[in-house]
Amino acid sequence: MNQTERQNAFARFSAAELRRKRTELKALIDSGMLTDRSLDNQHAEIAMIENELAFRDDR
Repeated sequence: MNQTERQNAFARFSAAELRRKRTELKALIDSGMLTDRSLDNQHAEIAMIENELAFRDDR
């Protein structure tokens, strides 16, 4: 799945669901239990969620 497809996948979720997912991902990162690769993936997913939320705010 490329980045555009992942970004479009977030469009089906409500803003509240995206915020909740972002909060859960940040808690997972803060837990200190992830490998460096997993951390990178979680940070990338948070960035995509934040981009989707920003896109919605701009509409």
